[in-house]
Amino acid sequence: MAVLDDLEVRLTNIAKDQATCEDPEQLPDTGEVFINGRWQPAGDTPSDIPGDTRFPVYSYWNNEDGSDGIFPEDHEGRRQIAWEKHASKEQGVQAVQAAKEAWEDWALTSWEERAECLKNFAAIMRADRDRLARLLMLEIAKTEADAYAEVDRTADYIDETIRIMLEQPDKEQILYKRLKTLYEKRAIRGKGVVVGIGPRNYPLNELIAALVSALAVGNTVVAKGTDQGNLALIALTKKTGHCFPPGVFNLLYGNREALMGIQEQVANDVAAVVGFVSTEAGFKINAGFNTDEAATQVELGMTAKNRVVIMPDADLDKAVEIVIKGSLSYNGQRCTAIKDLLIHEDVVEKFTQRLVDRIDRMKMGSPTDKKNNITPLLNLEAAQKQERLVDNALEKGAKIANSSSSTGKARGAYFFPTILSGVTDEMEIAHVEQYGPTIPIKSFRIWEEVVEVHRESPYGQQAVIVTRDPENWQVQRLRQELPLQVQQVWINLPPGRGPDDKEFGGAKAAYAIGNS
Repeated sequence: MAVLDDLEVRLTNIAKDQATCEDPEQLPDTGEVFINGRWQPAGDTPSDIPGDTRFPVYSYWNNEDGSDGIFPEDHEGRRQIAWEKHASKEQGVQAVQAAKEAWEDWALTSWEERAECLKNFAAIMRADRDRLARLLMLEIAKTEADAYAEVDRTADYIDETIRIMLEQPDKEQILYKRLKTLYEKRAIRGKGVVVGIGPRNYPLNELIAALVSALAVGNTVVAKGTDQGNLALIALTKKTGHCFPPGVFNLLYGNREALMGIQEQVANDVAAVVGFVSTEAGFKINAGFNTDEAATQVELGMTAKNRVVIMPDADLDKAVEIVIKGSLSYNGQRCTAIKDLLIHEDVVEKFTQRLVDRIDRMKMGSPTDKKNNITPLLNLEAAQKQERLVDNALEKGAKIANSSSSTGKARGAYFFPTILSGVTDEMEIAHVEQYGPTIPIKSFRIWEEVVEVHRESPYGQQAVIVTRDPENWQVQRLRQELPLQVQQVWINLPPGRGPDDKEFGGAKAAYAIGNS
């Protein structure tokens, strides 16, 4: 395949997934960023390839005819599908400056005109849903259903935003709440430049949804994708960039270079930063935007360690369904996923066996095959992390409960769900977010133990209680105590991100807030 000049054609050819790695130099290059209404070559940020500024874009499932999606044992477990370049520090500065210059006119634009821009954006997104979904499947291995759901959910969110803009008298308050920032509720127009930081796992939904409300109330935005999952974001912007006046919507992506440029040179020009990152990255971002020279509103969802508490009276079949959905949707690669199981000692053995029976019937393979429940993780490192956490737990006395021959070991970016029983506080997985399909089980005897586990955890996003009797006195005590440690407590439901019109956040080190 020859390198094509037009970015739109290049992206379409990538989505067709017909390229091979026999000659990587012939793979399409998507190295362009969108600043001030124009596409320009991305910066010269050095990559891991000596003397090169291009970053390889990989797919982690096998697309060969007759393949089940899993690479042979001796294969490195990935195939290159494109090249990209990452935005530079200078381009981070340029994007903020362009957004700052465009802000005043955009803030004075009528609600109806801004709504029309968003309406055009959503319509184009829906028309291009097949290609966007395919790019998500290719680069981050979403199942077909999950990939389409991400596109459709994002467009639905935009439609609801438009409805609020045109129909709700208290539109400012509603939209600022949806934006999840602490802007003054009395503000009647946009406040300035908002920088959105997208995650790898939901590159369209989380980033676009975070910025749509900002655009609606009159802010200009800089959308900053990460170092993976950018193909769909680039394709969407290529189609929709013209929906807004120059400088209103800008797109950067890559590692931290562009964000560092913004922090170092124009942080005081940024009104707010929103997004989803790890706790370590979140604290650095918060510090970088809140200095003696700048005090930016920062709202970041970060690391989570959500736990499900299964009480002795629980309907165990229902509990299994909650754990399957909560732990293994998109392979557990969600901040809202269940990360720990706390099971009452009276039912831990029965529950574990039922969970094993369900999980060992699951199928692993290509995201294009609807029968597959488990697809590749985001990258090779993600699967290797699961293997390392399992090995650490086994060394310290845990046992693998399920019998599948695939459990506990990475195969490329694939990792079959692995249930660990007998997990204790000495094990690393008891304290870190695994962000994958490893399911640790701990037992408890009295409700106070559950509270203590949550109290000692640095991460407080969500918790789930499974019980037949929500009015039971022990459940009532948990319902009183757990909200002091986490943002949301669910009864007989898996944790979740939605509904999208509700506030979403966390407590302790699961959420970063910087004051403006």
